[in-house]
Amino acid sequence: MSDAKPAQYPITDPHNVQVTFANEVMGIGVFNGVVNVTLGVARFTPQLDGTVDPDRVVAARLRLDLPTAIILRDQLNQQIALLTPPPSVAAN
Repeated sequence: MSDAKPAQYPITDPHNVQVTFANEVMGIGVFNGVVNVTLGVARFTPQLDGTVDPDRVVAARLRLDLPTAIILRDQLNQQIALLTPPPSVAAN
């Protein structure tokens, strides 16, 4: 069995894709074998009367095939574990 890693290719960004912030999963589902995710962000828009109205806006729409969805899930689990404090050990 070989321990060879798959070929690595350079990552480029010729279209200067913007970074998108999201703080809400607005919708998720599967259609024709593709995972569909809609991410959103809450904006807070000042009104003329001095109030602030929160409005939810679509920030990104992701379409993932199954292998990519699995990789994303696994990578997110790893990152979440880094951000999650270990449970406290109960004193005896």
